Amino acid sequence: RVSSDGAEECIRHAFDGVWRVQDGRHLISHDEAGNHGRTHILLAGGTVEIRRTGAFGSRMVFAEGSETRIKYDTPHGQIDMSVVTHDIYRRHTDAEGLLRIGYSLQMAGSHVSENVLEIEWNTAD
Repeated sequence: RVSSDGAEECIRHAFDGVWRVQDGRHLISHDEAGNHGRTHILLAGGTVEIRRTGAFGSRMVFAEGSETRIKYDTPHGQIDMSVVTHDIYRRHTDAEGLLRIGYSLQMAGSHVSENVLEIEWNTAD
């Protein structure tokens, strides 16, 4: 992530979860203990949807070249933001996968940050 003031930040998390493929759609879900909720990632066609439940909840839809509005729920109230998706890269086999999304985050019409979300998954041995 690169913020509007040029500061760069990298955040990494590792989770055990579930990966299913049904009707050509991929669903990845995992518990997020620090958020007291669950995250669901759906890859279908050219879009990616990420839903988070818990203390901080949101529904983000990424579609290359599109801007989508999101509501980010916090314990202190809701924040309106928008996401502009620059690119989506995905590859997968029967045993592993990689998803990379490049996007901008905006709040109240102002640029907040440039982001790259990278998700890797694999089957348990």
